[in-house]
Amino acid sequence: MTKLKSKPKSGKEDAKVLKLPTTLRKAAEAYVEARETNERLRKEKAKSEEEVTNCEAQLVTEMDKLGLDFCKMKGLGSFKPRPDVQVGTKAETFEDFKSWLRKQKHGDIIKETIHHGTLKSWYKEMMGNLFLKGKDQAFKEELIAKGFISVFEQVKITWTREKEPKG
Repeated sequence: MTKLKSKPKSGKEDAKVLKLPTTLRKAAEAYVEARETNERLRKEKAKSEEEVTNCEAQLVTEMDKLGLDFCKMKGLGSFKPRPDVQVGTKAETFEDFKSWLRKQKHGDIIKETIHHGTLKSWYKEMMGNLFLKGKDQAFKEELIAKGFISVFEQVKITWTREKEPKG
């Protein structure tokens, strides 16, 4: 058994010690390990993507120096620079841009969307406010019945790393 101090929802640590099964500790250890692995891989991926971008730029520079628009190397494969672009819109001119697109006969590319993070925040806020009034379930059922949203609810863990001992 693992001994842990209990911490009630009030947030104040309780002095009594709970005896918990080792299966809880094993689950917590597995969770911490998975989270740490995820964080390490996220950092490695970001670093690797930056390295790919730098190598790509160097490869294009070297091919330009030689006047090549294509090259094939035994054991490595073929390389061909291609133009690419990242494009975004500006919030402050978005409505004007949509009007301009319509006038230019390109209105078919306009999609009215709500970002998933915004929708999630709005939904959680609405459910919290309506819960206090006892109307949360009816609100949720109406949104789902009308086909406006789909909701997948799950329980997530909030994890705080244990502080390293000082000294």
